[in-house]
Amino acid sequence: TNYLEKICSSPAAGKVASAGDDGIKIISAKDWREVKSERIQVRPEARVTQMHWSSDGELLTVCTDGGWIYCYLAKLSALSAVCSNRMAYLTSLREMTVIEGANDQGNKVVVQLDVEPAFAALGPSHIATGMNNRVWYYSCSPQSQSRLVNEQDYTGTVESVSLNATH
Repeated sequence: TNYLEKICSSPAAGKVASAGDDGIKIISAKDWREVKSERIQVRPEARVTQMHWSSDGELLTVCTDGGWIYCYLAKLSALSAVCSNRMAYLTSLREMTVIEGANDQGNKVVVQLDVEPAFAALGPSHIATGMNNRVWYYSCSPQSQSRLVNEQDYTGTVESVSLNATH
């Protein structure tokens, strides 16, 4: 059976969410086509009873008759850093991916972060992320596994960080 349970729109995100028997589909309000990469699956035994976008279009919250509440991040802040031919970019709230050159399938290092960062800097073998007056330093060379190597508190608010081969 095909049914449409709920529908809601977000003018801020330019998207429409529709819930039915095949999960939640996200539709672009620009061309009215489904964004297949953003489709959301919910538990098959539960029907969506409520669905709501946040006012800024960043979150989509879904409630089901089975008592489940889902909150999906629909928009991720653009945060990136570069060093030589390497680039780091935010891939989830607490994850950065480092790639070499334009090939994102080649030497890729995924760094799990301690917090959602407000800023990032990339060096030849380390990445620094942070917020307010705290900076976390992670190793991120393709030859080794990424790990936290230092966490530093500073007396004032950190506005930016720069890394080189030794510091």
